[in-house]
Amino acid sequence: MNKQLQKIVYSDDFNPKELLYFLRADVGKRFCADAGVWEKYSIYEHTLMVMKQFERYFGCGQLSDVVNCGIFRMMLALHDIGKPDAIALGDKNMQHKYTIKIMQRLSAKYNIAQQQTKIMCALVNTDVLGNYIRGRISCGKAAKQLQQNAQSVQLPVKDFFDVLSIYYRCDAGSYTEDAGGFKSLDHLFVFDRNAPSLTFAPDILSEVQKLEESLNSK
Repeated sequence: MNKQLQKIVYSDDFNPKELLYFLRADVGKRFCADAGVWEKYSIYEHTLMVMKQFERYFGCGQLSDVVNCGIFRMMLALHDIGKPDAIALGDKNMQHKYTIKIMQRLSAKYNIAQQQTKIMCALVNTDVLGNYIRGRISCGKAAKQLQQNAQSVQLPVKDFFDVLSIYYRCDAGSYTEDAGGFKSLDHLFVFDRNAPSLTFAPDILSEVQKLEESLNSK
């Protein structure tokens, strides 16, 4: 990994703004773009809230040992970076495709290991957990997709799911008053800054646990 990037993402006093500032030469204009949500956040505003939620509630200590903390921070910084292209072309569902292309390009530029790049791309590739929670796909289909994603990066499905769950809670958990934004997805979560913990609300947790049990039974 590029020495300057490595110094930023592994700093003991990591600051999300410093990483976003570092990336500005490559994707600065994309950060200024509208995120395409009713709250009217820019990509930069939304991304910063997501990254702050991770640092506030999780941090490196709660990541799986097989997923690199610095790479996870890099993934969060770029997780929506392809959305402006998708919106411009009239199909926001294509955002993952464009995000992955940019991640791959920047990974090559900054000498990020191929396996770590694959993990970043697999995490942003589809919104499996979000689609399942919203009832768009069944538990069985979600489990199958998660297994395929985990296999694609040679990770145990439990490790992949645990990290994906953290990513989802930070991403969706940024659309909340707790994150400093408008009230939107607050009903999905329970926030405790003293613990600290960002967990699913009881009814959502019940569904997520069903999915975990399905993964464990296979």
